[in-house]
Amino acid sequence: MELLEGEDLADFLSRTGPLSVEEAAELLLPVVSGVCAVHRAGIVHRDLKPSNILLARRHRGVEPVVVDFGISKSTVSYCEPPTSSEGAVGTVPYMSPEQIRGASPVTPKCDQYALGVVLYECVTGGTPFWSDDRYELLHAIMTGPVVPPSQVNTMIPATFDTVILRALARDPKARFESAHALGEALWPFAGPRQREKWSAEFGPVVASVRGEPEETSTSLMAYSRAARGAGGSIARLRAACTIISAIGCAATVCIFVVRARVVNGTASSAALVATSSTGRRGAKAEDRTHVAVEGEPSAEREHGSVVVGGDRGRSSAVAPRVASSPAPPPQRMTPRAEPSARIHLEPVPHSDSIQAPTVAIDPLDLR
Repeated sequence: MELLEGEDLADFLSRTGPLSVEEAAELLLPVVSGVCAVHRAGIVHRDLKPSNILLARRHRGVEPVVVDFGISKSTVSYCEPPTSSEGAVGTVPYMSPEQIRGASPVTPKCDQYALGVVLYECVTGGTPFWSDDRYELLHAIMTGPVVPPSQVNTMIPATFDTVILRALARDPKARFESAHALGEALWPFAGPRQREKWSAEFGPVVASVRGEPEETSTSLMAYSRAARGAGGSIARLRAACTIISAIGCAATVCIFVVRARVVNGTASSAALVATSSTGRRGAKAEDRTHVAVEGEPSAEREHGSVVVGGDRGRSSAVAPRVASSPAPPPQRMTPRAEPSARIHLEPVPHSDSIQAPTVAIDPLDLR
């Protein structure tokens, strides 16, 4: 058996006084969860009250624990007990009307009534019915009206009145269908952290019909109203984080595209400069070629024939001169007529005396 350390809920309430609606809901949700587990096992506690709810101190914090199953009763009969245990058992202020009548069989809705009384006491500081006389107290539970909690504590909203008054209904059929349904109705009044903690067990179930969400829980409307307040901050924070992540990804892509364009532009500029330099060097070389061609004389220049000795024959020497650079095909150069002198050496008759040769110069050749 586990050793629990802490104080019970009765001592806690006497020390702190009435709790707020949110504190009471957060305190009772673990208790309702434990009672649901007991009911699924086929057991009715029959004595739920603040002194049987221990606020145990654990490493995760303070956790309410339901204790004292001394007078609990099983709803599953395995065999007939030798003696009857029927009768009005329990703590009177927390007993349901059917318990007081000694009705048989005892149902889990008796525990639901007791949870309603505990919830009433948490937010108002007292039970719905109280009297020093035992008979008067039993009579008030059986016949007296329940004062709404909001009339005792004006800080309690009317929606919370509805939850408590339904759990305290005198007719068991008018109460919630189960303790789990009571937890679903109580869940929207808890804080955001506790709602998230207990959402898997008591949160609303949303079914999709034709792609549109539908409310399948009676407490979903109250949850939607609460989500617009502090509860919606978690959803808004997640949406903001998603938007910031998307903006960061878009900025990264833009930076990459800009860098790629800058690199491509630099490469294009370098190629253009190289092409321009090559073109200029080619143009200068072509200009030098044209100048060399225009400065050279014609490809072939005619020279005069020199005749020496009439009897020995006639010999001629031609010395062609070729330009160092070939002339470009599109240009047609016209050779200029340059002055040339022809020297005619005429033989003289044989004689013993030596006579100088006669030189005849054509004046037209001196142009």
